[in-house]
Amino acid sequence: MKKKKKRFAKLKKVLAGFLALVLVVGLTIVGTLAYLSTQSNKVTNVFTATGNIKLNLIEPSFDSEEASKFKPAGEYPKDPTLVNTTGDDSSEWVILRVDYMVSPDEDTAYSNMSKDDIIYKNQTTTKLDAANKKGLITIGDFPGSDWIKLDLSSSWLTNASKVKQAGSENAVGKNAICEFYVYKKSLSSDGNVKNKTTAELHNMNNIGASVKTSPLFSKITVHSQEQLELNGYTMDTLPRFKIDIVGGAIKNEGDDSTLTGGKTELDVADTKSQTIMNNLLGLVADKTPSNAANSSSSLG
Repeated sequence: MKKKKKRFAKLKKVLAGFLALVLVVGLTIVGTLAYLSTQSNKVTNVFTATGNIKLNLIEPSFDSEEASKFKPAGEYPKDPTLVNTTGDDSSEWVILRVDYMVSPDEDTAYSNMSKDDIIYKNQTTTKLDAANKKGLITIGDFPGSDWIKLDLSSSWLTNASKVKQAGSENAVGKNAICEFYVYKKSLSSDGNVKNKTTAELHNMNNIGASVKTSPLFSKITVHSQEQLELNGYTMDTLPRFKIDIVGGAIKNEGDDSTLTGGKTELDVADTKSQTIMNNLLGLVADKTPSNAANSSSSLG
């Protein structure tokens, strides 16, 4: 009996040790599981989109006071130029919308004209036919280098359907007589012009060429009295006219000046280029002279 008791007592000690070992192992496993499932403190990162892309439309050579007293055979410098004033390493693709507006006198509202109607196309001294009797001016160096005129009838320009004319609440689409010009190259940024006002930019003569466009055109010349009379005008009823311009920009997501094939300019046949131009058109499609915030009026 005593041997059995001793043997049983010994077995109890062994079992107790085994249970203790199991218990220790079990605690170790539980501890490991707890470690693997422990949660860290919570960190929330909020990403907010900003409108941090800026653009200024300047005309360094334009004298509004001189232009307001225009006369036959007068020549008036006018050089609409866009400048990227973002200044945070953001490059941009840009567009200009151009509206031609004419009013017969000071008491009558301006109405739309096409460029073909407001300019004089036939440089002759003979009497013009009826189709060319509206010409008032010529526009110098138009369009300037590196500008592409958008053809609103292009099938890929889906935003053409949104184009409105001045004084119109409804879109007129591809039949609009306003014009749109896209700059071929993206405009880089430069801290020297960051957040500069239009007045400040006008007084700067060191704006980098990569930060600004070339002018869309250089000057406006009013026809001579002889030519104006041939076009059907009399000198005591010369109309007021103005050329309204508004610019728009989108961020160049590639952040460089190249698109495809190593080119440094937009390729109208390239799908990516078409998307860029279509998006640019959407920005200014309804920015008519009556609601465009950043427009330029001349010779009014």
